[in-house]
Amino acid sequence: MTPLAAAWIGGLAPAVSIRSRRGKLDTTALNKLLTAGVTAFVLVVAALMTRSRAGVILLMLALLGGLSLQPWRQLRTGSSRAGGVYMIVTILAMMLGLQYGIYKIAMRFEEDPFGDARIAIGQAAAKAAVQALPLGTGLGSFVRLYASIERPGNLLPDRFINLAHNDPLQFALETGLPGIALMLGFLLWFISQLRPIWRSSEAGLDEGGPGARGAVRPDASVIDTLIARAATISLALLALHSFVDYPLRTTALAGLFAFFCALLVGPPEAAGHLSSTNVPTHASGARRERGPSHTSKQAR
Repeated sequence: MTPLAAAWIGGLAPAVSIRSRRGKLDTTALNKLLTAGVTAFVLVVAALMTRSRAGVILLMLALLGGLSLQPWRQLRTGSSRAGGVYMIVTILAMMLGLQYGIYKIAMRFEEDPFGDARIAIGQAAAKAAVQALPLGTGLGSFVRLYASIERPGNLLPDRFINLAHNDPLQFALETGLPGIALMLGFLLWFISQLRPIWRSSEAGLDEGGPGARGAVRPDASVIDTLIARAATISLALLALHSFVDYPLRTTALAGLFAFFCALLVGPPEAAGHLSSTNVPTHASGARRERGPSHTSKQAR
């Protein structure tokens, strides 16, 4: 969600800056900008307070992605301060989050990442996935399967392994080649959406012209373009997280993943051909159909 908050700032700050220089302060836009800043602040602090190694690393990547969403070209010309607002919010949030969580975060990073049980689980699951080709072991079979192949040296006291902590690997193990083809299909679709979204200019106009396909239309606004870009960053971060954990198996993150995918899908092409002129046409048609009936009554 951090990239979406960054896109919100990048889309609102220019409007507030331009109107304030003209002597007109848009309080509505200013309130929205403050809300976006507070949202980004809370998200950064919350991510740091989790003290998760993967969470902290992904947060850094999200903040870098947020920098790419700011209208830096306009910043150099002095017409926007979106980048400055984003930097101030990020620095303040980092200072607060690290002040209360730096010790626990440092302790987590002192642990040997190669001593994590995820590596042993992944190695065993990878071998089983190769042996289970082409159709896999079946959805929901991981718990019983791993219990039968787990090595005694990898046993954890008072615990049992219910997930591989690597969603793509576990999905490939359980579904085989059909699941792998499905994941590759999603990857190809995602890559195909990147070009029209990231090639669009900061004005929201697609360089590919009216015929370009994607979520960013030729008449899209700045905020539309930035939100679509933020969705691509968020999807990439969730995909990276899936290689070390199982975020998409939680309802909240699965819902966000679907929401981000929806932001990459443009409106139906047929919708552009619909207009209010159709209503009078149908109405006039109805009147024409009623006309003969009315005439016949007069004739009677």
